[in-house]
Formats: sequence, structure tokens, C-alpha cells
Amino acid sequence: MFVVSNYSKQLYLGGIRMNTKKTLFTTVALGAAYLLKNKQTRDKIIGGVQSFTNQVKAKKSGGTL
Repeated sequence: MFVVSNYSKQLYLGGIRMNTKKTLFTTVALGAAYLLKNKQTRDKIIGGVQSFTNQVKAKKSGGTL
């Protein structure tokens, strides 16, 4: 639902100001870029994501790791 406030003339989406949402996504993207610069941290993050996806796949297939 889109609502335009008469007071601030800012567009709201689902109760969250668009500027706030944009700032949040920008912060997450910059944080990810910073973490992925370091090879050791990058390998740790990739390993964690792969472990998580393997667990999700195992649950869906009914198997265990």
C-alpha cells in the first residue's frame, strides 16, 4: 500500500519510509562489500552459506547430514 503524507510529502511503503529502506539496503550492501574484501572472511562467509544451504536441502529431501 502506497501512502503519501501531506506533512512530509514522502512516499511510504508498508509503513516504512522509502528513504529508511534505501538506507538500510545501502548499509547492508556496503557491509557485505567490506567483509568480502578480506579473503579469510570471504571464505568463512561462503562456508557458512554453503553449510546453511546444505542443511536446508537435507531438510527438504528428508535426509540428514
